Order: sequence, then structure tokens, then C-alpha cells
Amino acid sequence: MFAFETTKLPEGILRVDRDGGILIACDFLQNWSEPDEFFAHDTRRVMQDMGFFQPANLGPVWMQVNEPGADDFVRLNQLAYRHLLSAHGVPLRDHARESFAATFQRAFAV
Repeated sequence: MFAFETTKLPEGILRVDRDGGILIACDFLQNWSEPDEFFAHDTRRVMQDMGFFQPANLGPVWMQVNEPGADDFVRLNQLAYRHLLSAHGVPLRDHARESFAATFQRAFAV
């Protein structure tokens, strides 16, 4: 279990030690490339404008509400994993760590 230490609200990730490591996350690690058929037109537009639909993304609302510090992402970068299962988006297989390392670099310069 990985627990954030700098966020306003508790948040954690479950790491399954299987197939190179699988992260199971909820709101903060997302992998929505595009909206699916279940989004209402207005919701789709608002979420696009907010930056939700990006691969290997940090949840925009989660980031705004929780104001995480870079230290958590330094620690997260040290975990060994290949895959991500997130509550938001499709599974990210085989290259999740590299994809999120680039996201953490852009967001926190870590």
C-alpha cells in the first residue's frame, strides 16, 4: 500500500506484486484518452476543457482539491510497476511507470 503524505485528504494506491507490478488507483491516476459513449454531451465538453481526457493523467479535480507535494511523487517514482488499473479510464498496460514518470516530471519536475 502506498499512502500519500502531503495531500489534504487521504489517498492511497494498492500495488499488486504480479506481472511486473500493478497499481490500482482511484481518482488521482487516470488514463482517459477520450470520452466514451456514457458521457453526456455537456459533461464531455466541460471535462475536455478541464483537461481530463489525457493518457497517464493526474486527476485535475483531485490535484486542485488535494494540492499534493512533489515528495509523494518522488516516492511513487520509486515503486516498481508496469500496469495501472484506475477508476477513471482504461487499463494502462506494460508501460505505466514510464508514462506516469513523464507526467510527474511535467507536473512536479521530479
